[in-house]
Amino acid sequence: MRVLIVDQCSGSKSFPDSAPVYGVEEIDNHGIDELREESPITIPARELYDGRQQRFVDDAVVQLRDDGHTVDRLYVSAGFGLVDEETRLPPYEATFREMDAATAEERARTFGVTEELISSVADGVPYDVVFFPLGDDYVGAMDLDRVLDAFPSESLGVLFNRETVAAEYDRLTSLAARTAEAEAHGTITVAIKGQYLKNFAARVGDETPSLSELAELCTRTDSEQIGFDDF
Repeated sequence: MRVLIVDQCSGSKSFPDSAPVYGVEEIDNHGIDELREESPITIPARELYDGRQQRFVDDAVVQLRDDGHTVDRLYVSAGFGLVDEETRLPPYEATFREMDAATAEERARTFGVTEELISSVADGVPYDVVFFPLGDDYVGAMDLDRVLDAFPSESLGVLFNRETVAAEYDRLTSLAARTAEAEAHGTITVAIKGQYLKNFAARVGDETPSLSELAELCTRTDSEQIGFDDF
């Protein structure tokens, strides 16, 4: 099974206390290549982003790969646009959550986030499942409708808290990821999307599930039991 996870950068980042930290103005004035040369340290995105959601998704990625699945992971970065997990970044402070909507949209447009996401989901061999564990600020910064319109017919997609959007597409589902769901899974709201991915990774088999099975694999709590006849 081929899986794509479109994650987001986090306000919590892991880097040495002694490292210089760049802000939005420095990033925009110098660009990533110059900052890489200037910074005494650069860190792969998967190690830099240290939020609770990102750590849960880390666990899911490891589980899926250990089970033989192919997993690609991208991050929507407020500092640098769309980056993959191995992209080395200097320590920086920027999130779309800290920006007003117009600024976030303009920044994502400058980076070409929407166009790069379209290319990621639509070009090459189609993914079996694409997850979008993105918060409102990150979804709002891009043109999600254009990305979903480019979705291959062979791919299933998972959104979060986007029930109205998902209802317009046959191969998309939206999972509720709010306070009630977080409490049911023994976690917090900012981590529930990552918990769903951990659930999926722990439960999925070798075959690509159907859309309804996909939702069940992600959201079933440990107290709920599924019999063999349910699949």
